[in-house]
Amino acid sequence: MSKSEISFLTGLIILLLLAIFLPAIAQNQNYHNFIDQRTFFGIKNASNTLSNLAFIIVGLWGLINFYKNKYIKISNSFSVLLTFFFISIIFTGIGSAYYHLSPNDFTLLFDRLALTLVFTFVLAMVANIRISERSGFHTVAELIILAPLTVLIWNYNGNLTPYAVLQFGGIILIVLTLLLTKARKKSPCFASLIVLYGAAKLVEFYDEKIHILSQNLISGHTLKHLIAVLAIIIFVSPLKVR
Repeated sequence: MSKSEISFLTGLIILLLLAIFLPAIAQNQNYHNFIDQRTFFGIKNASNTLSNLAFIIVGLWGLINFYKNKYIKISNSFSVLLTFFFISIIFTGIGSAYYHLSPNDFTLLFDRLALTLVFTFVLAMVANIRISERSGFHTVAELIILAPLTVLIWNYNGNLTPYAVLQFGGIILIVLTLLLTKARKKSPCFASLIVLYGAAKLVEFYDEKIHILSQNLISGHTLKHLIAVLAIIIFVSPLKVR
């Protein structure tokens, strides 16, 4: 194994140890109390629910473009990861819409399970394109089980720590990998994905304030969905065939 492969694997192991040994975090039940609870045409929490259609659309759009050969083929393994990334985005839209129809811990389970797949394939793409194809394969092999397991652990015993470590520790690992490895001429825009993901989390935090400032036009959480979709579009845009 190369030094970069060992370093990335070490980072994954550190995340695993942190997930196991950090103190437990409980789910704040106020998380489910989104400010915009309006019903449109019989759809509860319509803005937050319907905005997830954007994830489904962009996921399908990505798959269609992929199968029409409109993306640069970096490698066969990367193409497989990109395909599953788009599929995980579709699942995220479905899972999040299901959650927002009736926000509670049980429905949130499906939202987070889909998100763990997105984290898995983004981390695998970083490893594949910045380190080696073998590293990308090992990342998928490990996280395709461990990532969803973080949500199942939370559902079983209420400990949110493993999921939080996967989400925020994974972002740190991506940033370090981007800083310490050389970029290819053609690759997804990982930097924009990180920045816009941070922006999405920020507007989510100010859910109520944004709703008030916008004269009840849009809430912070709905805006979070739209920013996340924009992040996906920009993320894959460098791969489009010109």
